[in-house]
Amino acid sequence: MKKIISFLLAVVFLALPVSGIYAEAAFDSLMKETIYSKIYILANMDNGTVVLSKNADKKNQCPVLNKILTVAVALKKCDDIDKKVKITQKMLDSVGSRYSVTINLKSGEKISMRSLLYAAMVQGANDACAAIAVSVSGSVENFMKEVNDYIASLGCKDTNLVNPTGFDADGQYTTAADIAKIMADVVKTPVFMDIFSTRSYKLATTNSSSERSLISTNKMLFYTVPDYYYSYTTGGRTGATDAAGYCMISTAAKDGYSYVAVAMQGEVRDVVRYKHKYTEKNT
Repeated sequence: MKKIISFLLAVVFLALPVSGIYAEAAFDSLMKETIYSKIYILANMDNGTVVLSKNADKKNQCPVLNKILTVAVALKKCDDIDKKVKITQKMLDSVGSRYSVTINLKSGEKISMRSLLYAAMVQGANDACAAIAVSVSGSVENFMKEVNDYIASLGCKDTNLVNPTGFDADGQYTTAADIAKIMADVVKTPVFMDIFSTRSYKLATTNSSSERSLISTNKMLFYTVPDYYYSYTTGGRTGATDAAGYCMISTAAKDGYSYVAVAMQGEVRDVVRYKHKYTEKNT
């Protein structure tokens, strides 16, 4: 079965001892046969130390960041995430693509902001992202200005986001280095990590829909998927577009240290893990 090789970045990186020369040597011996992403970074979120990186300052789109910041900024703005949001046609029209991942929100539906936040992060639901943006700031344009103001406040000069969904757009870009800096601050947002670490979630019945089940795309959270599972993973989100390639942002904590791993411009490969070695197979 086809799998996103980018997922393996954090598995390999976070399993390596962070001890300078040894880490670099171990990485070099694995990189050629393991890492297929063109852009990546592993950074310590406690002190900002970059452990490993490649093309970390190269600008690229990353749909995962858009969804993460949609949730994080909404959490900063909302005093009560259990309040009901009435879905409007304006929200649905703001999604920007008819063919995308959604939870099939309907005009007139009343759903909690909490449910929208989980849908955006866990399922990657683009209609939820648009609904969050319009509900919080009145329009996607206003919301994205707030998102970019927040990014700028962190000193990130190589990131500009255009929409809450992560769809490819002119003038939208970021870098792995900026993402690592953004994530170090985002993880401090109350409730964010609860959502970011969620494997599955059930949306309550609404006036327009029965109960809906959400499943995370981050296989690193599932022990039932041993090729990807990493027990120290604390959260993550994956995503892909034509311009961005396959992308992943994942966090992990071990021995009192917290790390973020970012992979961008990843390829799709058939991968099997066996005794810490990774080999390709045709299926």
